[in-house]
Amino acid sequence: MAPARLVEILEQLITGWCARREVRPLAALLPSYLAYSGLTDSTADLYEAVNNLRGLPPELLPENERAAISEARAILYQSLKANGFRLD
Repeated sequence: MAPARLVEILEQLITGWCARREVRPLAALLPSYLAYSGLTDSTADLYEAVNNLRGLPPELLPENERAAISEARAILYQSLKANGFRLD
């Protein structure tokens, strides 16, 4: 089960991107977000998708969204680490 704060962050990001029709971040996140089951493998996939968002150009992601992405990444990282998943 996803922490409530993680769900809140990701839903706000997705809602904002839909409103602005920002297809690139949606395409990067939605497959893993929709497949997320809370199990370690899907958490790792979601972590990778969130981590990849950081590589998008600054004009697509304002600073507040970059901060939200960093927070989501940290939540996912801690969840994986707590379950003994190695992130190399």
